[in-house]
Formats: sequence, C-alpha cells, structure tokens
Amino acid sequence: MNHGFSRVRPSVIATRIFAGVFLLVGLGALDACVSLDGFLFNPKRVNRYELSYEATVPETRRVPPALRSEVTFPADTGSTVFAVLAERPSDERPRAPTILYHHGNTGSIDTYWARASHLWSLGANVLVYDYPGYGRCEGSPSEAGIYSHARAALGYLRSLGSRIDQQRIFHYGFSLGGGPAIDSAKHLGPVRGLVTESTFASVAALVEDGSLMVPRSFVTQNVFDNVGKIRDAAAQTRLGALIFHGTADDFVQPKYGQQLFDAIGDAAPRELVHIEGANHDGVPRSSLYDEKLRAFITQ
Repeated sequence: MNHGFSRVRPSVIATRIFAGVFLLVGLGALDACVSLDGFLFNPKRVNRYELSYEATVPETRRVPPALRSEVTFPADTGSTVFAVLAERPSDERPRAPTILYHHGNTGSIDTYWARASHLWSLGANVLVYDYPGYGRCEGSPSEAGIYSHARAALGYLRSLGSRIDQQRIFHYGFSLGGGPAIDSAKHLGPVRGLVTESTFASVAALVEDGSLMVPRSFVTQNVFDNVGKIRDAAAQTRLGALIFHGTADDFVQPKYGQQLFDAIGDAAPRELVHIEGANHDGVPRSSLYDEKLRAFITQ
C-alpha cells in the first residue's frame, strides 16, 4: 500500500494534461488555471476512524485503547480539525517527547495509524491529524488549508500545558507532510526538532521529474517550497533537523533528501540518513531508522 503519494506514470499524466490543454484551446480559455491537484492530494473521507492494525504489527507497536483518544479543535479558517492523540502511560507522559505527525497525501489518519503507533512505541506521545477533505474533516485539500490545520494541531498541543513537556515537541513530516512540518517549524515558534521522511523539494521539482513540459503554475496552485523554507525552519528548532530518505525511492527521489540537507547549511545541526534499499514507504522498516529517531527525540 502506498502511504505517500499516489503514483501515475508520466506518460499517463502527460496524456491527460495535453488532452486538457487541447480542450481549453478549443474553448478559448488558455488563461484559466488547469488544476491537477488530484495527482497531489488523494484523500479518503470516513465517518469514523478504525485505528486498526495489520496482523504483522507487533503488540509492542500497538497503542492500547486506553492511551489513545480522538480529539477535535478549530482551525483559524473556521473548520474543525479531527485528530488522534496517543499518549505514553501516565508515569512517562509528562517527561516524554511529543511528536506532531504530519501525514502523507493519501487516505486519512487510518492510513498512517501504524506509522504513528511506531513513533509511540519509541517512547513519544504522538498527535496525528487530518487535512481538509481527509478523514472526518470537511472541505477540500489545499496547501493553505493544510497549513491551517497544522497550526491548529500545534495550538492544541500547546493548550495541553503541563500534561506534556512543552519543551520537547517535534515536527515530523512524511512525504507531503514534510510541507506542513517545515512550514510550521519556520513560522510557528521554536520546537525541539524537525524530522522529515521521504520529503520532496517542491511541487515544481516533482513536475520537472515527471518530464511535464508545462509550467508548475499551469499544473497546480500549490507550491510546497520545502527546500526554500527548511533553512529557516531548522534554525527555529533547538536540535535542528533529521532527514530520512530511502535509497530506492523512485518517486520522491533520494536527491531531494540531499537537497533539503544542503539547504540547511550551517544554520542548524542536521543529519541526513539514507536507508539502504528503502522505497518511498519503506524507511520505517529499518532498524537504523529506529536507532537514529530514538536518539534524536530523546535528547
């Protein structure tokens, strides 16, 4: 199952784009913006969250029902954000790190629940939230809407006060989620650290890699200029950035992890961890991932 981006062959995308262009020419509407955001956002709406696990997920990586809760909070756009909070046992919780998990472009919280639970098993409280149009959230996804929900999610964690250690909050972004993670770290005040996994440099770079000979603005109004923001984002954190990327990621190519790493420069501590043989979804299957992430969040 792809828990990052939906993959469509470049030839298929190109065919759809040029068919759309031909239609617009016929209608005399070339000045309109053709939105192909369906290739960027792939939400799934649900009436309730299942929060289930595949049989292969060990018990040690499953959050007991008593330690998880569904929560809601308002975004500054007026929409309601749906989220799930997984907490460590009460004797650990106030001292544990807390991870704000920004998920990928496909599905809903359910799609990423095992991933969030994995982070919980490493000793962290975890808040995972849905974007507009995902899961139980109303509306339609957009870059601005995603950032709005990210702001609300961090605000919710801040509202918990001493229930969690406010000095040990981390942003973690997987794939598309690297966008709101980086944007939040840059604009919403200092946190402990920033983690990205399989994150791209920008939408323009993805379009270029797909060999689409059209401007980015013609394809989508969403920018996600992660490489342009990450230097300032990392500088806003106390520990800097930890960047994961699989060497066999044939969608969000490994070069993007290097580009994000390079963009930080000397602004903050940084580490790039390449997971050998991991594809776009496979980074968390590595023991090196556990080792590096646990070491980072327990500082």
